[in-house]
Amino acid sequence: MHVTAELRLWWPHSPPEVESWWAFCSLPERIEQRTDIYLRDFEQAEIGIKCRNGDKSTVGAEVKQIVAQIGEYRGQPMELWVKSESPALTIFGLPTIAVHKVRRLRDFGPGGASAKSESGDEACHVELAEIQCEGEDPSWWTLGFEASGTHGNVKAILLHTLQSVVPQLPGADFASAVAGSFPHWLSRLRNRR
Repeated sequence: MHVTAELRLWWPHSPPEVESWWAFCSLPERIEQRTDIYLRDFEQAEIGIKCRNGDKSTVGAEVKQIVAQIGEYRGQPMELWVKSESPALTIFGLPTIAVHKVRRLRDFGPGGASAKSESGDEACHVELAEIQCEGEDPSWWTLGFEASGTHGNVKAILLHTLQSVVPQLPGADFASAVAGSFPHWLSRLRNRR
């Protein structure tokens, strides 16, 4: 089981001030494109189940569940999640939805500098991504902070990254964003169908 502390923000359009802020960050970035297949469950936002890369031959699925709200940062909620993978679990044959992601990623270590590895051990992954959901137009944008560590230190890693990175973000865009996880965002799609 993997423990993460997260804060995720959403915009229904490209946030130009956030994109500009991202472009001037000195840490190296990596770019990743993929389509993940999520279990379509518009009735709840506490559990997310997905198969990465949209590949039906992928063995197993990732299950992610919120454990607790662990505070706020500048009025936006921080959440504690646990996730694991099950090689025996499949979502194919059930209602699913494809989510295409163009992700720009940076990794911050516990001290706020660039992480030494991409392994996820005691680091905070920050992503700015364009999200296109099957049957939805236009794209959404998300800025996510996902800290990995132990149950005892993961909140501190997230807070340290937020305190060192977010002050450079445009305040209006941060305050006007819709906050919530991928399961939360997917549950909101029900209201638009």
